[in-house]
Amino acid sequence: MLELLALAAMGGSSLLGAYGSYHAGKSSLESGRIALEAARLNADWEKTSGEIASRRYMDQARQARTMTAVNLYRQKQYSDSVASSQRAAIAKSGGSLDDPTSQQIFIRTAEDASLDEWLIRYGGSMEAMGYEYAAADARRQGTMGASRAMFEGKMAYAQGKSAYGAGKMGALTSLLSGGANLYTGHKRLNG
Repeated sequence: MLELLALAAMGGSSLLGAYGSYHAGKSSLESGRIALEAARLNADWEKTSGEIASRRYMDQARQARTMTAVNLYRQKQYSDSVASSQRAAIAKSGGSLDDPTSQQIFIRTAEDASLDEWLIRYGGSMEAMGYEYAAADARRQGTMGASRAMFEGKMAYAQGKSAYGAGKMGALTSLLSGGANLYTGHKRLNG
């Protein structure tokens, strides 16, 4: 009678082991699915964050170009005002506007105005390009972050799937070894 109980315990143990292996694998698969869904959400967030940052930088680049145009206009107004003041001062002092000295003053003023214009254009262009590069980098970072999140999610899902397969194999192994043990025990009892 005790031997029969021992056989029943072995069979029950095999069934419980199979049940535990199967559900552990199934639980790992579900965890992998959840991780994959979380990765999809993270990827969307990363990509959206990159796009938002990129748009913000592009807006700043447009503002830099607009401010460059405004500064060029102001500089032109200023240089025209300086040139007019110089002409008026030369005329008021009785000098000739065609005099070589007066011409040198006008040439120097025009060169200074041209240099100021170039510096404003260059500075504005560099500022705008900096923002445009930052926009491209933000987009790239968002895309890379999304790719990284999806990779991690897919890896977690693959690990869950693998654990599920291992759980099924463990359950099958437990059932088969339990069946073999029951058969051996039964042979001994009836042997």
